[in-house]
Amino acid sequence: MSPSDHFDGRRFFNPSGPALQPFTAVPRLLLSRRTAWPAYIEQPLVKPPAAASDVVLTFIGHSTFLLQTPAGNLMTDPV
Repeated sequence: MSPSDHFDGRRFFNPSGPALQPFTAVPRLLLSRRTAWPAYIEQPLVKPPAAASDVVLTFIGHSTFLLQTPAGNLMTDPV
């Protein structure tokens, strides 16, 4: 395989990506305190659309979305 901008002849790498932690950092990462999960997040309410061309898209979490249209609601879930 010939070298390219993501392959130096020995290994693949991301030239514009962040520097990753070495494997030796795993114990420190596992033992460090995590940020507390918030008990509540303020989210303004959005009414479902009234016109046929309006769509409301709400991010639920990870890769789940709620699409609201005048014809009905659709929730995506890739699993």
